[in-house]
Amino acid sequence: MAAAKKTTAKAAKTAKITPEKFTEGFEKVTKSFEEANTISKENLDAVVEASTTFAKGVEEIVAEQTDFVKGALEEVTEKAQAFSTTRNPQDFFEAQSAFLKSAYETNLAQMTKVTEMFTATAKDAADPLSKRYTAMVEKVQGYSL
Repeated sequence: MAAAKKTTAKAAKTAKITPEKFTEGFEKVTKSFEEANTISKENLDAVVEASTTFAKGVEEIVAEQTDFVKGALEEVTEKAQAFSTTRNPQDFFEAQSAFLKSAYETNLAQMTKVTEMFTATAKDAADPLSKRYTAMVEKVQGYSL
């Protein structure tokens, strides 16, 4: 019986919603949908920006590697010709040893350079997403329960 009285009282209270209160509530809901739409658009823009940045970075890395490989092939060709002109096995092995040492150092430097390029690309691509995440956290923290 007490539960029925509470339900009846609540229904009576709900029935007293004025047109102004209804309009105010409707405007809040509409504003919330508009805000959600804006947030979704900003998130999509951040994803597009991150993807574009990443694709550009990978393109630059591929161009760098292509140039490196071309140069390395030219160097190998030159060294192979130089090896063929050596007069004895001692000269050949010394030239080969010097070439291998140089190739190792060059390849190590190139790997370091490409690693740095990948790291910079990842950082640059993550930046717009990180900014959106921060904005979302701030937005959520602004809501009070």
